[in-house]
Amino acid sequence: MKSHSEDGYFYIDEVALIDRFEDSTVAMKRYYELHREHLYSLPSVHIFQFRPFILISDCGCLGTWNEKGMMSTMTTTGLTFGIYPLSVAGTPTGLAIGPKDDYGSIQLALNELRGSKQLFPRNYLVYTGPESEPALFSFADRLLQFGLLGDLTAGCMQETDIDMDRWLDFIRKIIRKYGAHLASLQITNEPNLSFMEGSKPYTLQALVEGVKAAKQEVRDQGLQVQIGFGSVPEGPMAVPHFWEGLAELGGRPFLDALDFVGHNFYVDVFEEPLHLDEIADSVERTLRNLRESSLIKAGIPATIPIRVTENGWPTGQNPFTQNERTYEQQASVLERVIRTVYGLHPELHITHYELFGLRDADSSNVNIFYQFGILRDDYSEKPAYATFKRLILELGS
Repeated sequence: MKSHSEDGYFYIDEVALIDRFEDSTVAMKRYYELHREHLYSLPSVHIFQFRPFILISDCGCLGTWNEKGMMSTMTTTGLTFGIYPLSVAGTPTGLAIGPKDDYGSIQLALNELRGSKQLFPRNYLVYTGPESEPALFSFADRLLQFGLLGDLTAGCMQETDIDMDRWLDFIRKIIRKYGAHLASLQITNEPNLSFMEGSKPYTLQALVEGVKAAKQEVRDQGLQVQIGFGSVPEGPMAVPHFWEGLAELGGRPFLDALDFVGHNFYVDVFEEPLHLDEIADSVERTLRNLRESSLIKAGIPATIPIRVTENGWPTGQNPFTQNERTYEQQASVLERVIRTVYGLHPELHITHYELFGLRDADSSNVNIFYQFGILRDDYSEKPAYATFKRLILELGS
């Protein structure tokens, strides 16, 4: 009923008991009902599950108890925004590449977008075996030099079977070398996508063991890095029974190590064009299916947050449908998507929205895979840049 913040901690001064539950899933159902009933009349109500359980709050504040019995805040009201700051993008036939990235221009653009709010760069390291480590760490050093180590994803794409000990050692090295500069480390990017990481027989084990090893290293180093894993929506291209397999392999040690579930999804990109209202409906279906179906199959409770870790809407020409996609459409669609995510974030416990991406790979190539940016390849602005900047200011934490 009353609370205040002081020195980075959230102090609870007065509480009121709403109800008692023996089953946490029933409690979360009631929590969602209360949120819908009192969305506007009681916007500051906090609902907590006290130690030894995870704390959740309807204001968007999440945290853990410290040794003094005070809650250390992890996030604040609103979405935490992020963006892929580089230009190289994946295509069905390889990589989309164009003019080299200008790290000075990247820094200027991110600072302008960020303003007084949070905006984390999201980058990728794709492990293909021990021989790939020197190049990966060299790349990470460059990211560190230019302040681009915020949210980092460690993918795993070895052609043959994996040496699990070396994979886990790679994860530990990332945390030791860069942990002080990381907000989060995501273990695997798209492990349930059948033609990417999901095509490898070792992926589930690499995910589960990687999350546990990462969290243990974070604890050993006394860091605050959040640890999670990635995913894509269920569908024809998704790995069958992935979530059930995760439940079977994961267990309590895995859940205790897990801070978030990342979700990569693209709406109105690869299919026939959708109306704006249809886009909003598609976003909601995607996120509800994750929270209310997939995560339940995996035994992942509603107290574990969802992050939208990859989402975007490119300009150019769709090679599948031949439809032209304008700069103005990009701005409109991204605003509708982000506002839909924001509207769902208290109920579905969504904490982050991360855009793909900042800059086109090659603006002269009309193929949409080369034009995901809200900037052209010379760092000049598309209309969506101003839109994203405004949304960060309005909806960001």
